[in-house]
Amino acid sequence: MSKNWISKDYKAIEIAKEIKEGIIKVPQYQRGQVWKESQKEKLMDSIKSGYPFGSILLYKKTDNDYQLIDGLQRVSTIYEYIYYPGKYFKQYKISSQILEGIYDVLNVTGNKELIKQNLNKYIHDWVIKSSKTLEDVKNLSDIECAEYLTKEHFSCNSDTILEIAKILKKEFNIFRSECEELIDIEIPAIVYEGDPDNLPEVFNRINSRGTPLSKYQILSATWTLYEYKIIKPELSEIIPYVDSFYKNIINNNFSIEGYDIQNIHDTRKLNFFQILFGFGKLISHHYPYLFSPSKKDEDIESCGFNLVNACVGNKNSKLANLPKIIQTLFPSDDEFNKFLINIISSIENVYKSFKPYLEFKLNKRNDSKSIYHSEFQICSVIANYFNCRYATYVYDDKTNEIVGRSIKLEDSNKDYTTYRKEFKENAFKKYLIDILNDNWRGSGDHNLNIVALDKNYYTEVITSEKMNNELDHWFDEINSRKEYRKVANPKSADKLLLSVIYSHSFSAFEQNDDITYDIEHLIPKGKLKMLIKNITTGEQQNGLPISSFANICLLREEVNRKKKDKTLYEDDNYLKKLKEKDISINEIEARFSFTTKKDLEWTNREYLDFSDLKKEYFSFLNNRFSIIKDKIIGNLFFNQKKYDFYNAKKSNDFINNLNVEESTLIYISNKNNSYQDLNSFEKEIWDIIRNIPGCEFELSDIYNYKERLQKLYPNNKHIESKIRQNLQKLRDKSYIEFMSSGKYKRLK
Repeated sequence: MSKNWISKDYKAIEIAKEIKEGIIKVPQYQRGQVWKESQKEKLMDSIKSGYPFGSILLYKKTDNDYQLIDGLQRVSTIYEYIYYPGKYFKQYKISSQILEGIYDVLNVTGNKELIKQNLNKYIHDWVIKSSKTLEDVKNLSDIECAEYLTKEHFSCNSDTILEIAKILKKEFNIFRSECEELIDIEIPAIVYEGDPDNLPEVFNRINSRGTPLSKYQILSATWTLYEYKIIKPELSEIIPYVDSFYKNIINNNFSIEGYDIQNIHDTRKLNFFQILFGFGKLISHHYPYLFSPSKKDEDIESCGFNLVNACVGNKNSKLANLPKIIQTLFPSDDEFNKFLINIISSIENVYKSFKPYLEFKLNKRNDSKSIYHSEFQICSVIANYFNCRYATYVYDDKTNEIVGRSIKLEDSNKDYTTYRKEFKENAFKKYLIDILNDNWRGSGDHNLNIVALDKNYYTEVITSEKMNNELDHWFDEINSRKEYRKVANPKSADKLLLSVIYSHSFSAFEQNDDITYDIEHLIPKGKLKMLIKNITTGEQQNGLPISSFANICLLREEVNRKKKDKTLYEDDNYLKKLKEKDISINEIEARFSFTTKKDLEWTNREYLDFSDLKKEYFSFLNNRFSIIKDKIIGNLFFNQKKYDFYNAKKSNDFINNLNVEESTLIYISNKNNSYQDLNSFEKEIWDIIRNIPGCEFELSDIYNYKERLQKLYPNNKHIESKIRQNLQKLRDKSYIEFMSSGKYKRLK
């Protein structure tokens, strides 16, 4: 058994000097200095107290230079304190005797404790400012500090200054001594001299403490040998992203092995790790609704690695093989650049299909973005699209493993046109179903391996019946919650479904205006909690699915209210605000709540038995879910004749089940502010026409809604005549075309 390492003790000043001189360098895969000030101070306190603080791992190269493999956070902290010792004084505690002595010498009046606190601050500020180097610490002048205190903050004579300097001298000597001890502190090191290809595994085994490197950083230790040149303008942002990654290391006088900023800008060459790091930053910043960009420059966006890997059909568990696969497929810079651009093109096509729902404003604030999916899930969608468009794979008959790859760069596969059409029709529905069923939790990397290569996964025909069943199953699952004291916040599935519901009723203007919205409980949490509390007490407390999807809706923030235990019908202040803004309760019901006042009356009754309360609540949930489910399916299948959303019989059944009051409209009215030439009734008719599948429709299709229109316009006793009259007006305004008796065609 051969030994490939030795142990060695370095003095802190030796390590610091070798780092400054570039003998010890930082490998490119290090994550930079990520410790917080509190972590740095804790390390320095451990050193000061004589506690062990761990060893570092160095790799000795053939040229006798070294790479700092593990221990960057500790070493950089010690380096920082050696070359800027003033920072060390920040946590230095001036003894109370010193402060007491100076206070007595000053002979000032006032709050003694406050004056001593100020003295402590003034001395700290002066020492920190005056101790930028170790030489400064050696020459730290107690006289100058005393003069600073008396000149800037306290008035006194020269004798007093000398007295204060005498008191400070002892404290400054202690500080100098501690700084000298710091530079001589011994740092235990393990020096590895074996095969550099084993470094990731060596690091993995030795680094069981602190903040570990990610698998991408560990793998990158062997990826620095593969280089490509960035030649396409679309990828130019990768270089500054890489610059920012190393910036905080370079700014602290650390040298990075093999990294020269000027040379990279001149040659535009980066190693494989750096390119995928920058690529992840690029796509996450350009597509923040698909990928969640990190706030720190040094944080790795794993989407760049996972997506590129999936787009060559490589298993996530074999990520280490990715550079060799890429080099085999794309030996030239131009080919590799085109490959990455084709991935971006695939991202763009997926984004266009999902954009209406992912970008819907919902309850977002200040450019905040909501991510409803996991990274593996969205990577599977994009990689599936990419592979079906550009890639061809050859599989082993026995193992079903990929044994051959061919990826087009200039054109698409022959069946791409068919795939694109089916993808556009079904992919979002499949994506939604996966979120409802939480299919990507836990085993996302395994799912990614399979889904990225399954051309049928996102093109499988999702019928309205299947979607209906999936929604029912999900609704049953979430209604099993028993909530009382703690109520769950809306989850990704809730928010995504709300976007599906409301995005079709918002005009482009409303989507982009400055009005904000909140997700609200129709039956307030406080009201339901009180109803439960009044029935049961103590350990026998029962719960209800207070956070159920059927109990939430979207409401405008500016007219929202601190409702506590009041419903939207019971809060006089809220109703007053509606009136002030010329918003009718009918519009709130039709566009947002999908309820009537009568639907919530049961909440004001007294219940003696929990089962009675539960029965009423679930009846409300089930009835309302029938409405919003129909809206979800209607919107998802809006352009498909496979689903006849506006079936008259079903619509009338809903009305009968809901006990609708005379003045209430149930369906979402697509009030579109762009149709300024239409009056209110014309807009209602036009919204009905727009929601009928296909362009052609019959008069009887509109008559199916006469009961609803009658509810909205209760004073009109001739609703059918009114419908025909407004159809003529829409024809005159070129919205529709008259084809034959009772038959029309939509033109817009």
